[in-house]
Amino acid sequence: LENLIVFTTRPETLFAVQYVALALDHPIVQKYCEEMPDLKEFIQKSDQLPNDTKEGFQLPNIKAVNPLTKEEVPIFAAPYVVSSYGSAPSAVMGCPGHDNRDFEFWQTNCPGEHIKTCIAPFFDDASKVTEQERQRIIDTVPFTSTDGVLTKECGEHSGVLTAVARKSIMGMLNSEGLSKSVVRYKIRDWLISRQRYWGTPIPIIHCDNCGPVPVPESDLPVKLPELEGLDTKGNPLSTIDEFVNVACPSCGSPAKRETDTMDTFIDSSWYYFRFLDPKNTSKPFDREIASKNMPVDIYIGGVEHAILHLLYSRFIAKFLGSINAWSDPAGIFEPFKKLVTQGMVQGKTYVDPDSGKFLKPDELTFVNDSPDGNTVIIKSNGKVPVVSYEKMSKSKYNGADPNECILRHGPDATRAHILFQSPIADALNWDESKIVGIERWLQKVLHLTKNILSLEKDLAISKDYKTPTDLNDAEVKFHNDFQRFLKSITESFEVNLSLNTVISDYMKLTNILESALKKGEVRNEMIVQNLQKLVTVIYPAVPSISEEAAEMINSQMEWNQYRWPEVERTTESKFKKFQIVVNGRVKFMYTADKNFLKLGRDAVIETLMNLPEGRMYLMNKKIKKFVMKFNVISFLFHK
Repeated sequence: LENLIVFTTRPETLFAVQYVALALDHPIVQKYCEEMPDLKEFIQKSDQLPNDTKEGFQLPNIKAVNPLTKEEVPIFAAPYVVSSYGSAPSAVMGCPGHDNRDFEFWQTNCPGEHIKTCIAPFFDDASKVTEQERQRIIDTVPFTSTDGVLTKECGEHSGVLTAVARKSIMGMLNSEGLSKSVVRYKIRDWLISRQRYWGTPIPIIHCDNCGPVPVPESDLPVKLPELEGLDTKGNPLSTIDEFVNVACPSCGSPAKRETDTMDTFIDSSWYYFRFLDPKNTSKPFDREIASKNMPVDIYIGGVEHAILHLLYSRFIAKFLGSINAWSDPAGIFEPFKKLVTQGMVQGKTYVDPDSGKFLKPDELTFVNDSPDGNTVIIKSNGKVPVVSYEKMSKSKYNGADPNECILRHGPDATRAHILFQSPIADALNWDESKIVGIERWLQKVLHLTKNILSLEKDLAISKDYKTPTDLNDAEVKFHNDFQRFLKSITESFEVNLSLNTVISDYMKLTNILESALKKGEVRNEMIVQNLQKLVTVIYPAVPSISEEAAEMINSQMEWNQYRWPEVERTTESKFKKFQIVVNGRVKFMYTADKNFLKLGRDAVIETLMNLPEGRMYLMNKKIKKFVMKFNVISFLFHK
């Protein structure tokens, strides 16, 4: 008898274990391999099996004993068990009743055999599931949800929720010395060496007597030798004798310097520390400076790039924290406060439906008015290609040159178009034809600036100009609408990076100003004040247009174009429109101070009676019922 260490994330399924699977390099498998030619052949052929294979080889005359149920279960050699999973060498338990992979493995290797279960679905009184749906879930095998209740097969644990049972089973097995809880990380070794010139030298010297010896700290940093050109194959450093041949720092014997250089990911994983203290000649960075300024506020990167680089950066930052190179009050040493992964720009892709070949633009005919509505056909066969948007690639002939777009439309229009087309984290399907809307908006900003400044001769406002307090109704609406979108833009930059809605809000602000200019109900000074704010807030997205508009404004008045405007409080009008209702029908409207109803019943009636409309609808009538509420004043008269 010998103990077999098995790894599992779900100890509550121990009651339904029906087999144990061992990695092909497990000592037990290797022992049987020496005695069984069939097993040896199975292992040799395993390399030819697909990665998701469910093939297995049952080891004869050996069983595993379940520590909970004391039942004996068969043992298989299984290619799907990864050597590094859980513990090395690896062994996993198989529960066909509660795991899809185990279910498929069991059906492949033990077809027709009974499948055990030990967990049933749990439905509380609040579950909005039909009886038919409940029965379908109960009858489904395997039942793979981690939330459920243990069945009667589980003895004293019967009726216990899985989360509770998981802890109690582990506690019971721990007390008997049959298990222990461990945390396993799937992180693997990071190979940092590269056989190339461009990279940070690895500060190691190889000595035949002493082995690998670190370069003394006094000799750091090791610098790359100057080269006139890189015209050799392989690593050029290994061919430079004056760089390679050195004395061993430990014994003084002839030795050789390490010629591999570090992966550039090493440098980019800690550059944000160096940026804080770039002129430090005695150490990588000052501890106090790093502790004061770290962590970085926001990390922006593509989805593919961010995965590895983010992992490396966090690793380096946590290592530096562990050696007290910087301090973090939270004690977690995370280098970045916020992560933003930007989506990819995808290009329109054309594929031949017969061959599956990607098509070049010159292999296609673009038809403007085809009778069947197909605007693109393949020149060689007249068929319609399969059209999709995919990651831009030379092999797919779907790339777009940003320089050409900038030459045609300008950098501001190109930038705003990219931002407007998609949320920052989503993929962007490139369509240059839609940029015309952006161009119209940019022209509108410049025309609007010119028109506002020509409202009156020498129109100007003081740089200390404040929003007036005596606003009319139109000015109240203008002010409140402008502040609402200004708040949205500010939050989009500071909080959620919703840059596509920023462009949309820019357009709405422009329309608000244009509408106020046309109607003439807002005083000129307020329009100029908010024009300045618009010109400032568009600067991050369209700096050239912002500068051009600012130059026009600066020709007439002094203001700070680069100070972001503060969001002001919305305001209310001092006046209110009241509906005057007579016998259930609105007869006329009356605009008065918003506190008009506080004057009281008699004063309100007297005021309305003195109006021309009041004399028409209210005079010489006996009031049966009178109501004042919100913006409604209602009269009910006797007939």
